[in-house]
Amino acid sequence: MVQAKHEAVARDIAIAGFANLLPLAQAFVVLPVITKSLGESAYGIFVQFTVTVGLAMTLAVLGLHSGMIRFLAAEKDRRAVREGFYSTAFSVLGTSLVAGLILMVFSRALAASLFEGQVRIVVMCALVVPISSVNLVFLMFFRTLGRVKRYATILFVQTSAEIVAIWSAVLLGRGVFGATMAMFIVRTAVSLFMLGLIMREIGFGWPSFAPFGKYLRYGLPFVPGNILSWALNSSDKYLISVFLGVSFVGIYSPGHSMGNLIKLFPGPLEFVLLPTLAKLYDEGKLADVKLYLHFALKYVLLLAIPAVFGLSLLSKPLLVIMSTAEIASRGWFVTPFVAVAALLYGIAVVHNLAIALVKKTVAAGIAWTVAGVSNIALNLVFIPWLGILGAAITALIGFALATAIFIWHSSRCLRFGFPWAAVVKSVLASLAMSAFIWAMRPGRLADTLFCIACGTAIYGLALAGLGGIRRNELRLFRSLLKPGRRPK
Repeated sequence: MVQAKHEAVARDIAIAGFANLLPLAQAFVVLPVITKSLGESAYGIFVQFTVTVGLAMTLAVLGLHSGMIRFLAAEKDRRAVREGFYSTAFSVLGTSLVAGLILMVFSRALAASLFEGQVRIVVMCALVVPISSVNLVFLMFFRTLGRVKRYATILFVQTSAEIVAIWSAVLLGRGVFGATMAMFIVRTAVSLFMLGLIMREIGFGWPSFAPFGKYLRYGLPFVPGNILSWALNSSDKYLISVFLGVSFVGIYSPGHSMGNLIKLFPGPLEFVLLPTLAKLYDEGKLADVKLYLHFALKYVLLLAIPAVFGLSLLSKPLLVIMSTAEIASRGWFVTPFVAVAALLYGIAVVHNLAIALVKKTVAAGIAWTVAGVSNIALNLVFIPWLGILGAAITALIGFALATAIFIWHSSRCLRFGFPWAAVVKSVLASLAMSAFIWAMRPGRLADTLFCIACGTAIYGLALAGLGGIRRNELRLFRSLLKPGRRPK
């Protein structure tokens, strides 16, 4: 019975982890319809829209949803849950409406600097920020009460509906404004649906806002870190727009999104592994913890290294297929730098698990602070000097600094070794795969897909031949994902 419970928890954590990667995939899926139908300038405006909404939400929510999760997760009193939820929801609605009002007040200035003078796009930002902020709180309610499958299902449906709505709006000739309106409509509809589910579960009551102070004190310290994370991942697009123009954002972003696909590999690790590792660490089983961390890092690298090689070689043909020939010829070189940065992010994620286990979370804040601040500072120099190549180089430097800090701190408190032998074997297998791709030089979609399939097979066979992966290691890694099971 305990075994079944542990496996159910592991499945739920995995579902939540993968669901949180959907927005990353969404950015890549909407790329073709906007770039091919409207061009790079329009795509640049759309990217600026999503970046602006993300920043405004980070500021408006004030970390209150984190406080709700922390204090309501174990709450059994229905009235306390109702009070906590509605206090959070109405507070976030109020702060996000203020954020939207600020966007409206400065709409002309923002439109002139970031959106090619399109004031109505900024107006849509002002409308989307409140509904997106409340939407986040509603989603977090299901996660708070352990309704993980419902959380993941709603997030999947919302993301899929947004993709379909954006495609439809663009193909019907509504332009970027229509795409942003589509996002607003879908999020509003899904938010109303979630509110109906929540009211059916806990009813409705006007809040007294008694928990507000407690939630704010808990959640507000997370905001600077979230802003710095935004700076590391998105501020380059703002600065590209300021120095080079929004059309260059449209040229830079597709290659950036393609390189970021590597984050799909390490993305779920924190959700999936942390409960398992925390249990082992609390039981004093440090040898098992170190073994698990070592193999988690090994398998991130075994997946990410060939992806760096493959995406770097296939960036140009893939961008031709997914966007336009002009974007591909002027922006393909962004992908290799961002891909390596994403690989370093994967290394950082595993070392951050070690830091979290020993409760030295200040180190994570230091790492992201250094990375975020250096990213902005270097972009101010590199973008005017090297253009979008400078932004790509700066992204790599920022993640390299963060990863170095994570490795240094984790090695001081929980050293688990670096799988150098596996890295060498992965690089050799990736070179064999790359030789095949280079010889094929695909151009059409069918040729590219054939290269991806054959390249994956070549890498797998070469890696197996070099002894880079063994059956007992696969059993160990499977046990890692199931807290109730111990490796044999």
